[in-house]
Amino acid sequence: MPTRKATPDTRTNTSRENPAGTMAADDVRLGEHQVTEGRRTISIGTLAEHPQLVPEVVDIAWREWGGSLPAEERARWLREAERDSRLHLPTSAGFVAVDGDRAVGTVQLHEFEIDAIRDRSPWVCGMVVLPDYRGAGVGSRLLAALERFAARHGVPRLWVFTEHAAAFYERCGWQRHGEAVEHGEPGVVLTRGVAMDPVRR
Repeated sequence: MPTRKATPDTRTNTSRENPAGTMAADDVRLGEHQVTEGRRTISIGTLAEHPQLVPEVVDIAWREWGGSLPAEERARWLREAERDSRLHLPTSAGFVAVDGDRAVGTVQLHEFEIDAIRDRSPWVCGMVVLPDYRGAGVGSRLLAALERFAARHGVPRLWVFTEHAAAFYERCGWQRHGEAVEHGEPGVVLTRGVAMDPVRR
């Protein structure tokens, strides 16, 4: 999955093995967060709960960012998403917005993102929502689920690098930390403390 993008649903253009292989009870409860948008009931869950949606999640990300990339990159994204669904840890986890049995948005939590900034972790990566579902709060709900997960796992602070969506993260309570350039693309680094102030959205 892409690690340089963190794009919420507000954009108009459209980052250790668990030996038991199980999820904590608190993690399972993520799937219970359902909100009806018009006639749609959209739930927010984890890739660990919905491993069958991993190919769909990768397709969503590939349509958003994969156009100029070599085909083998898609296979790497698929391997990373499968790992997120299997490990479900603060350094490798995936979250998915589901409408019925269809994935409509996703975001990941990975250990690193910016090559030049490896002294802080974890990072929000790969935030994307299908165009038809943007503007309905799906991105903010995905982010809130990720934040709750990180808080429950004792993560003190989250980081994100974004080229276009700094205002979205600021509306969600994130603070600008500085600017960075990754692979020649300038963007903004934002951060949010979560462990001592669990999200209650």
